[in-house]
Amino acid sequence: MKRLLLSTIIAILCVQQHYAQEFIHIGEEAIPLSNITQITHEVKVHPGSLSLLLEKDSNISIYVSALKATGMMDSLKFCIDDTYSIMDVEDSCSYKIIERSYYRAFPEERRFNFTFLACPDSILLAKHNIKDLNGLRAKAKEIYSDIYPEDAGVTNETDRRNYLNRFISYQLLDFYGKYYTLTDFDNGIVGENFVPDYEIPNYYATMMPHSLIKFSFDRNSHSLYVNHRAYDETKKTTLFSPQQMKTVNLGVNGAYHYIDDIVAYDKYTQEVVLNERLRFDFTTLSPDFMTILKDGESARGHSLPAGISPAISISFKAGYVRNFEFNNSTALHILTNRIYNWGSYLIDEILPSDNYDITIKLPPVPARIYELRLGTSITAASDCAVLYIDGKAVDVVDFREPVTDYGWTDFVYSDIYEKEQAMDDERCLRNNGYMKGPANFITFNQMPIYNYSGMPRKIIGTFYTDGKSDHYLRIKRAESPYKDSSMGLCLDYLELVPPTVYDNEEVLEDNL
Repeated sequence: MKRLLLSTIIAILCVQQHYAQEFIHIGEEAIPLSNITQITHEVKVHPGSLSLLLEKDSNISIYVSALKATGMMDSLKFCIDDTYSIMDVEDSCSYKIIERSYYRAFPEERRFNFTFLACPDSILLAKHNIKDLNGLRAKAKEIYSDIYPEDAGVTNETDRRNYLNRFISYQLLDFYGKYYTLTDFDNGIVGENFVPDYEIPNYYATMMPHSLIKFSFDRNSHSLYVNHRAYDETKKTTLFSPQQMKTVNLGVNGAYHYIDDIVAYDKYTQEVVLNERLRFDFTTLSPDFMTILKDGESARGHSLPAGISPAISISFKAGYVRNFEFNNSTALHILTNRIYNWGSYLIDEILPSDNYDITIKLPPVPARIYELRLGTSITAASDCAVLYIDGKAVDVVDFREPVTDYGWTDFVYSDIYEKEQAMDDERCLRNNGYMKGPANFITFNQMPIYNYSGMPRKIIGTFYTDGKSDHYLRIKRAESPYKDSSMGLCLDYLELVPPTVYDNEEVLEDNL
């Protein structure tokens, strides 16, 4: 019984050097850790769990009814993976140094977190004349019957193919998303490294099977939009905090936010909003990278305990990272974005090292052809890797070779003729399988990644998806056995780019 109770200790503990606080703060409310309700021998619910916070909010009763009708509410109860242990690894959250120039630590617990987007009842009534759950059922059928006509006969609302189930699960994300963590604008130093006036987008898989959602932060209005096509002022769904209505929205295992209209994986979202260059930072590709750890932070952007220097890199065990499959010979860790003099996109990256062999489930994207690109760093500490798409080897890349060997020039043009020369140089680079990095992000030395030859984009190849199937990128070390355990590969970001962007003769792809 004691072990069972200990396994329920809640997700946002403020732990510093093994000293724990006795209370957790949910919004402005302090809840004792000992106040835990046991529902069954398997499911324990803390008073600050996301499921209970949602039930207490009378402003969103229709969406809450949909969560219950589909069984999705059961997913939002506090959960710790009882199969996870670090007893068999050599280092833990004691932050001990191990043969590298940075500290590495495994999380002591594996947790599951969630984020929910809720459209208030008053907005549903005003904009869509939806008065109750039946009205929402009708709206879900209206949206998804054209896209998934084969599922018209699925009446069981707990079935993931059911239209109401699709509708409400599209509002759910399986990680902890606060307002300033849903995009790369973190309201801090990293966010300020983006060039002015750039609307910062992030894309995530939702809990609706094979679906993608977009968040974009407008630095001019300081607003966060959902499924917004950049520069389109006619359709803007805005995300705002329930705290504006004096409602607590941050729970021990997740957060929820209000939205001022319905969001859905409809034809407009798939064919217009997401028909653009889709860039995914590697630290967002698994919910386990964005889940709140025992010390109150996520692996993505993990900061340093008091008195610890240099950086902390959070490590992960094989079999415990959703969307990532790797062998026990792979050391996988995230380099924190708190090192502000690090030269990479968003100042963070995933570092597989040792004799790595890693398969990554690609984000679910709408049906079409995509060019797959890898953002990386070219360094003497890297090595050779074999790249596969859906099990087929497509390239062997030596990530130690400078791209200056493939047509890179540090060309700074001042007039139209020199601009044409620069474009010719970029075409040459692309023909050799590379592109310059994004121009929208400024590195620590105040230089855009676009001008830094050590941070190019590697073009891996193309693939087609029907929008309803899984696809995978495998990266395997080409040299075996490995010569130096400190050598590895920088996995910075992925790009999935449709032909309307990379093969458009009328509108050339921008450098952002």
